[in-house]
Amino acid sequence: MNLKSAQEDHINWIKTQLEQTQRELTEAEANLVEVKALVEQKRANVAYYQNKLEAELSSNDIAAENDDIAAENDDIAAEISSAFRELEVNANHLSEQAPTVNSSGNVGQVTFVDEELEEESFEENQRENQDDEEGNKRNPRDMLYPEFRGKTFGEAVEIILDKFAAPVNRKQIASRLFDAKSEHEQLRATNSLANQLHQGVKEGRWKKVGRGLFASNSFQEQVTDEVNN
Repeated sequence: MNLKSAQEDHINWIKTQLEQTQRELTEAEANLVEVKALVEQKRANVAYYQNKLEAELSSNDIAAENDDIAAENDDIAAEISSAFRELEVNANHLSEQAPTVNSSGNVGQVTFVDEELEEESFEENQRENQDDEEGNKRNPRDMLYPEFRGKTFGEAVEIILDKFAAPVNRKQIASRLFDAKSEHEQLRATNSLANQLHQGVKEGRWKKVGRGLFASNSFQEQVTDEVNN
């Protein structure tokens, strides 16, 4: 009697796990559809604004600045695509983990999931989710290396440009400025510099010496020509 009761309890537990996992899978698939639609919309928006900018451009300086904006839009689209791929992987992972129980409830025909492996997988997913949440909470100022935390972004960029002996792009500046813990953090930090760099050029704090390249005001133009050649 006790053995039969234990078997029934175990079957009920498996059914509960199956229902819960199927619900999670359904939610993940729904999110997948939403993200995919968002990606397509963002791609359409990027194409629209790129075409609009190209139609309005009238000088080489503006054309060079447009290249930076287009690169930034590509970075944003890449970040959205990465999130879409990650969600798709998670949905597939849930689908593969779902246990199956036949309709008759016969214990001998139940496909069991290795509980130890399931527990390890759950703990690993929890750690990954925690890392992702912590990463998402960090804004670019939180990622600054210690030597720049007491300075404004403009002051920090000036220090970095003064140390370089050649023109550098936004990604090179970001790698010296931010202590990013992941590719997503590095991408967000790099994107956050776009307006700061163009504003610094307008204010005369540093100069733009080529397509997407910046240098300190003390940098010699003839050296720039040699680099571009």
